[in-house]
Amino acid sequence: MSLGTTSSAKTLRRLSLLLLALGLIACSERDSPSSGDSDEGEMNEEQPELPEPFGPENSWWHADSDDVPADLAGTGWRTGDIAHDFILSDQHGDEVQLYQFYGKVIVLDVFAQWCPPCQENAPHGEDLWLEGNGDVIVLAATQQDYESNPPDNSDLNAWADTYSLTHPVLADPAMTQDSFVVTGYPTYVVIDQEMNVVNDDLWPFDGDYVLNLLD
Repeated sequence: MSLGTTSSAKTLRRLSLLLLALGLIACSERDSPSSGDSDEGEMNEEQPELPEPFGPENSWWHADSDDVPADLAGTGWRTGDIAHDFILSDQHGDEVQLYQFYGKVIVLDVFAQWCPPCQENAPHGEDLWLEGNGDVIVLAATQQDYESNPPDNSDLNAWADTYSLTHPVLADPAMTQDSFVVTGYPTYVVIDQEMNVVNDDLWPFDGDYVLNLLD
């Protein structure tokens, strides 16, 4: 065999091996998913739906809509009744709905700002709010300001600032909760986790009575 023939044969073998290697690489790239395909697959995976909060948008706690019975409706204003739902504005200017707190123990404080016992007891409501640690909701529903006029947002903020309140302070200028007020201001209405009125006039105010409802 001549040297020229030997050299040509070696060259052909090298070319054959190179083409075979290139073919294997091409097959490997076709068979393996690209990073783009992987990302697209992850994006196409269905994400679990987050529960819808019940009630208007505000900074306070909300029950999940699925947890609030669709047929929940108020039946009256006395102990043993289901509390009527309401929507009132808070000190931040947001609407707050009673039924958004379904699942929590609620103390509804119906009061007037000019009332001395209301002023004396305002810190007790804040103490209960803090001791309840999220399981007790305190709603202070203001019906009259210091001059016996319907309250506005500035009155709510003045009341919250005066007594360092961090719970919802609501304006009730139309006195929608007046049916609870029988003996005068303040009227503390205690409502359980299912919106049942368990005490329509907790006077004198007793925070331990409320906390015991959590047991």
